[in-house]
Amino acid sequence: MTMRTAAPVLALALVTMVPASAGEADAEGRLRIKSETVMCLRAPCPRIGLLAAIAADGRPLFASSAPPPMTGAAADVAAATEAWRTGACLMLEGRYRGAPQRLEIRRILGTC
Repeated sequence: MTMRTAAPVLALALVTMVPASAGEADAEGRLRIKSETVMCLRAPCPRIGLLAAIAADGRPLFASSAPPPMTGAAADVAAATEAWRTGACLMLEGRYRGAPQRLEIRRILGTC
């Protein structure tokens, strides 16, 4: 790749690397915990995130190596924590609040 073609690609990568955990976006309804395919230029690089099931821009609501604080039935929180730990894709119904960061799980819908 030449410098002329690499510069726009690098610029796009830098623009899309805004940490999702820094935002204050809220979402309610169907959400998914999913591995990210983002390539980072420096650590730490989140490998998993929380997305709206139908995200127009595909950006995560939250991305971090550790899950956000969670509330819900103990079994549902345990399933979400395990999905976060293993990188599994998990659909759930609930609400994510960006400020303060919190995932409220109503129920687990299943794997993606």
